[in-house]
Amino acid sequence: MVAFNNTLSDCVQNSKDSLSNSYEYENVVTFKSRFDRKLFPEDFDVWTVHKQYTWINKNLIKFFPNVPQSLLNYIPAAFKQPDFDRSPVEIPEWLDMEKYSRGQKFVRENWASIMLSSLMGIICSYSFDDVLKPLIITRQSDTPYLGFIRYLSTMQRVINWYNGQPWVQETAAYKDMQYTRRMHLMIRKKLCQLNNEEIDNASKIAKPWCPDRELLLKDFTTLAHLENSDSVLILCSMIHQIDQNQ
Repeated sequence: MVAFNNTLSDCVQNSKDSLSNSYEYENVVTFKSRFDRKLFPEDFDVWTVHKQYTWINKNLIKFFPNVPQSLLNYIPAAFKQPDFDRSPVEIPEWLDMEKYSRGQKFVRENWASIMLSSLMGIICSYSFDDVLKPLIITRQSDTPYLGFIRYLSTMQRVINWYNGQPWVQETAAYKDMQYTRRMHLMIRKKLCQLNNEEIDNASKIAKPWCPDRELLLKDFTTLAHLENSDSVLILCSMIHQIDQNQ
């Protein structure tokens, strides 16, 4: 039995090591394909993957010179694949339940401001095309009514998360968390099967609903004859955002 347990433990550890190596390899390949090779050491390609990965993380400022030092440590997370196989009932080691309870108390005492800021944050994030495209592709939020339903359901789920403990089975917070994870996984798999051109085509709205669209198009046509190219670009950007958001 002891031998079996040791073997099982070794298998689990080997599996974790394999996932780690796979992530490090994907991370290195991504950086090598996106950035000028002059930024890397001359003998970079003969290093081990782990050494390459470690060097990249220690020299992020070379690749992102305009990012503040305080934010550089967040960059590796942007390249890491999410762990969808993680146990939904396992509490993270870093979770401080006392702080969690204090946070819930703070939310209860400041419902209006927190809900409003959350809603405004969602709306602001959807002003970026790359964030909005997955929402359109699902065809479940691409009209004013469907968008309203989505915002309403999202706020209700967030409220349940604030009120409960998402890792406790059979609770509203748990069910909403699992539903959200399934939806994110579904759209992620769908996007991974498409290239950039296919994503752009699938995220277009044939007839955007916007009462002011024709007026803006008319103004753009008039402005296009002027020499002020900056104004043209600004108005063009406005119309594009309206087409995407409505």
